[in-house]
Amino acid sequence: MKAPTATPLSSLTDGCVWEFHGATITSDAGLLACRELDEALELTETATACLRENRTGRNIQHQMAPLLRQSVYSRLAGYEDTNDAERMAQSLP
Repeated sequence: MKAPTATPLSSLTDGCVWEFHGATITSDAGLLACRELDEALELTETATACLRENRTGRNIQHQMAPLLRQSVYSRLAGYEDTNDAERMAQSLP
């Protein structure tokens, strides 16, 4: 099977006009780069392995890795804590 060849970026952008529309973008878009780095280096997965699971019972709804990831990403986005996470999720279109 032949390996796919990469298309040079310049051939994809010929004739493109790049404009900045600051009012129509999200301020949290920088978190996408953080997520990509986190996934590539497995940072939150590695950190989760260092945490002790003290929760017991059948009421556990979420694993530790997603909870840690939400907490870290919230702080990277400039929020003090994750108290507003549910409200923010409800307000998305």
